[in-house]
Amino acid sequence: MSDKRTAKPGTGLGAFIARPAPAPPPEPSPAPAGAPARRVRRAAAPQPRGRRGSQERPTVPFRMSRRTWERVHQLALSEGVSIQRLLFEELSQGFARRGLPPLEE
Repeated sequence: MSDKRTAKPGTGLGAFIARPAPAPPPEPSPAPAGAPARRVRRAAAPQPRGRRGSQERPTVPFRMSRRTWERVHQLALSEGVSIQRLLFEELSQGFARRGLPPLEE
């Protein structure tokens, strides 16, 4: 028979029912008179995770099928430009077709 304290949390309805909040920890007793003051350690402020888009030129991953990549790669080779340059120019033209200013480098 397993101990309930070590059992894995269930996935049944009981796992989703609100349980009462645990009691707060007891407050420490005051230090006796004349005792040196204790330093209270403060938790560090949470740091933001990652720096998405904070670089001068952020990286944007672009996924495509192998067949599509082969076609794009061949077009870039025949035009004598990189795939990045080819995609950038096409995106810029797409903006212009929509009446928006073209992309800047």
